[in-house]
Amino acid sequence: MLVGRRVLLWLAGVESFTAQKAVARVQQVTLLLLALVVAWALAASVDVRYPALALREWRTVFLMAVALAAGLALTMQTARALPRDVNIIVGGWLVGAAVMASAALLLLSLIHISEPTRPY
Repeated sequence: MLVGRRVLLWLAGVESFTAQKAVARVQQVTLLLLALVVAWALAASVDVRYPALALREWRTVFLMAVALAAGLALTMQTARALPRDVNIIVGGWLVGAAVMASAALLLLSLIHISEPTRPY
């Protein structure tokens, strides 16, 4: 009960309320929750039949999400020209996603072409 009260006081913040402190608190809580989910997923991926595959999937899905979230939070806190920096990050992310989706479509189309069609 005492731990819960301390957590609630930490989440609420006992300092005077300002918008910047509120945004920083929300970012801290968000990163903390994301880190807890990643740790939970790591614990679940250790005791499996194929641990190497599970750890690779954990690294790809969960660890990269934490890295992206931490990078975005750091950019939001340290940016001098925030709209320009956000536009660069989002633009780079969208270009990367478009390139990866195009590569996947190309590979899938080549696989489909190389396999003979089977009448069912």
